[in-house]
Formats: sequence, C-alpha cells, structure tokens
Amino acid sequence: MSRPPRVAFFPDAYDEANGIARVCHALERYTARRALPLLCVYGGRVTGVRGNGTGVQVELRRGPASFRLEHDLTFDLLFWRHYRRVLEQVQAFRPDVVHITGPSDVGQLGALLGHRLSIPMVGSWHTNLHQYAALRVRKRLGWLPTKARRTVLGGIECAALRATLLFYQIPRILLAPNDELVGLLARRLHKPTYLMSHGVDTDLFAPGKRDRPPGPLQIGFVGRLSAEKQVGLLPRLERAIRSTGLGVAPGSGADRAVLRNLARRRARRRIREPGPLCLSLRI
Repeated sequence: MSRPPRVAFFPDAYDEANGIARVCHALERYTARRALPLLCVYGGRVTGVRGNGTGVQVELRRGPASFRLEHDLTFDLLFWRHYRRVLEQVQAFRPDVVHITGPSDVGQLGALLGHRLSIPMVGSWHTNLHQYAALRVRKRLGWLPTKARRTVLGGIECAALRATLLFYQIPRILLAPNDELVGLLARRLHKPTYLMSHGVDTDLFAPGKRDRPPGPLQIGFVGRLSAEKQVGLLPRLERAIRSTGLGVAPGSGADRAVLRNLARRRARRRIREPGPLCLSLRI
C-alpha cells in the first residue's frame, strides 16, 4: 500500500481518566502531526461530528440505559441505536482498518461495522478484565471461608477470561502491552499478536522540571482509586516505611516481598538520612 492506511478507531474510553483514553489522545496527536487519516468514534455526553479531511471525531451520547463501570465511565445497553449514524461516517471515511480496544459498547459497535463491511480489524488489549472482575467481587465475598472464596474468585476470573477471549476472536491481528499478554493471546487464540508498548513522554516528564526544594523523599500515587489498582496497600506501605524497625505489611501475595524490601531500606536509611519517608496520596 503506497498511501498511509486509513484507520477507523473505536476506543473504549476518550474523555475518561484512564489508560485507554491517554493512548487514544496520544494516537490522535501522532496522526495529526503527520497528517495521517484517522476516524475516531467514541462515547460521550453529546452526539456530533467534528473535523474533516484526515482527522474526524464522532462523539456518541450515552443515554439513560447506561450503567456505571467507573465514576466517569459507563456502558450503554442501547448504544447500537447509533449504528446508522456511524455507518454513514465509516462509509464516507472509507477505512482500510478498524481498530477496536475492547468489548465496550463502542468496541462492540466497531466490531459489528467491521464485520458487516468486511473491513480488516485489529484488536488491542489494554485491560485485564478477568482480573478486574475477580477483584471487584472479592470485597463482597468476605463472609466466605478463605478456601471457598479463592475457589469462587478463581472461577469468576476464568469465566471472565473466556468471555473476553471470545470478543478478541473477532479481529485478525491483536496487540498487547507486554510480553506476557502477547504470549497468552497468541497461545489461546492462535492469531498474529504483536507488542504494543506503552511509553512515557520524557520531554514532558523530565527531572529538570522539578522545582520542589530538597527534603524527605515522597512517594506519590497517580491513578484510579479502584480495587484493581490495589490502592488499599498504600496505607500499609506508609506504615511499613515509617516503622522504626523492620516493618512488613500484613497479608500475602506478590507485593509482600516488595513491601519487605521497602521496610528494610527504610530501616537502613534512618541511620544515614534522618527524616521521615513520606507517602503522598493526591486525588
């Protein structure tokens, strides 16, 4: 193909505060700088079309039949009512590829259009929905004995993974953010799967821009306050690193060794570097 491919992009999130939305905006900026053709279809508060030529945005209002997934993200059970409107935009744009990012209301609409119009599809994996499902339910199962709770949560995670993989059977090519997920998708779905690395803008996030005066080291958390982010560990971490001796947060799991090492380093640092090690949580 001598010309750049025309891509119809159906991201799960756009204006929300999450990783998919950030990837979406980064992709839009990239294509705009290089004048590459991109049609971006996403869910929002109003319905309308903006842009022309190489960059077109189609915002589709989520209605009263929506239920909340996050404080700023919903799923509209009647989102397919926008089908004809989006069909017209897709046919006018004439994409070579449809890119979907997950089984959201927007992603399902994009997959339907790609299938009916026989447009090759690419699917990118951004969220471990199966793990999220188990983490969201875990707090509600505190009344169960430990062994029974683990069995139920394991079953939920396996069922959610199978359901998610059914959706990712639709695209021809898959993208994933790390080698572990690349291997999982390639092994389970037998499709070409490639690494889609997520990076950091080192010009924007550069140490030279820091203007905080010297003082205690601060550890900050920036992210969604959701169960899957394990933010419940932050107070435990604070107690561990403020300890006068060797502090180890209670509980078990993959993070236990990390917390133990932090506590040990904190205990040694108290001798060399007086002053507290602060944990800052900014919402």
